[in-house]
Amino acid sequence: MHHPPTGDAGTSATVVVAPDGGQAVVGLRRSASGLRALPPLLRVPGLPAERRYRVSVPFPSALPRELPPLLAAGGPDDGPADVTGAALGAVGLRLPLLHPAHGVVVELTALD
Repeated sequence: MHHPPTGDAGTSATVVVAPDGGQAVVGLRRSASGLRALPPLLRVPGLPAERRYRVSVPFPSALPRELPPLLAAGGPDDGPADVTGAALGAVGLRLPLLHPAHGVVVELTALD
């Protein structure tokens, strides 16, 4: 279990990675309004760099309408978003801007 920095005092994150690296869950919570208009990228530690992961949001109805492109992937006109563990660890995910007392869960599932 990891608690990576979010770059925003009103936001906290938790990352849980399966022991075999085959799956991970990212939870993001907003407890207070922040000073940023756009959330920073959230790096996801603990994933094997060489594996590819499918990024999905299991509860999309609770999210804002304007999703970051990676989380919006998988709609009727495009396929699911796939990204390497190296990119998730070094660059990260652009998560949606949340209102206070809201949260989001992102699932990462290895493709190999």
